Amino acid sequence: ETDSVAYDVTYKVVKDISVSELLVKPELSIYPNPASDHLKINYTTQSSKETSFEIINLVGSMVYSKSLNTAEETLNLNISNLNSGVYFCVLRVDNELVTSKKLVVN
Repeated sequence: ETDSVAYDVTYKVVKDISVSELLVKPELSIYPNPASDHLKINYTTQSSKETSFEIINLVGSMVYSKSLNTAEETLNLNISNLNSGVYFCVLRVDNELVTSKKLVVN
């Protein structure tokens, strides 16, 4: 007498992604926060895909955008032209949001 078990397994492939992209979560740090005239952004994506950094206001309008060409970098931004308020700093890889941080501008 032998016991047996049967399983139905379904796999769904969402999109092609490399193992290194799964292992390294994109990181974004911004400081000082709150900020008034200058902002320092550090990011790491470990991706060879198109990467961009954006600042978006609370109504969803993009007020700053920059294409990034390396997987790890620091940006120094002059934000003195931004009105006081709350913004979101967004890191996109392959045009998909991968991480974001809240920014307060005085």
